[in-house]
Amino acid sequence: MAYKITYSNFKGGTGKTTNSTMMGYHLAAKGYKTLLIDLDPQANATTGLGIDKIELEYTVYDLLKKFDYPQFRELEFEKIVINKMGIDILPTNIKMSRIDTELGGFPGKENYLKDIVKTLPDYDYIIIDCPPSLSTLTHNALTVATDIYVPVKADYYSIEGIADLLDEVSMIKRKLNENLKVSGVFIT
Repeated sequence: MAYKITYSNFKGGTGKTTNSTMMGYHLAAKGYKTLLIDLDPQANATTGLGIDKIELEYTVYDLLKKFDYPQFRELEFEKIVINKMGIDILPTNIKMSRIDTELGGFPGKENYLKDIVKTLPDYDYIIIDCPPSLSTLTHNALTVATDIYVPVKADYYSIEGIADLLDEVSMIKRKLNENLKVSGVFIT
């Protein structure tokens, strides 16, 4: 069973992307089969690994839509995953910013990533880079994760968001993912 680790904080600029990509890189360098899922519409994990987000035909955005949009039902993981520096990545781009609107009315939308992960090849680690917001994407990440790490800057606004995030984690744990645990809060 893969460790599914998400880096999340509702505040931007705290180091979520840097830590998720570096953790993915180091795990892959140690020989672990690692998948990085970029759920942030800014796509910094995607571009940080040298992928041109503008040139992508399909992204994890399209994969998330496969359950409710017939034109994406046949879309396979293999058409989207890219290997860079030994890490498999499910890349994204700015299209991801539309996902809340497009999936907003569908029941069970918090489980889409979990349903996708169930169909993936075996990985030792799945690392998820979250957007700096409370959204469908963040809920999907928390619903599938075994562990959450919360990077914070040593400033008031970053620390203030921790209480809100921990409340959200508690709710997700009660209703959607009893295996979720906060494995670390660290200053960047």
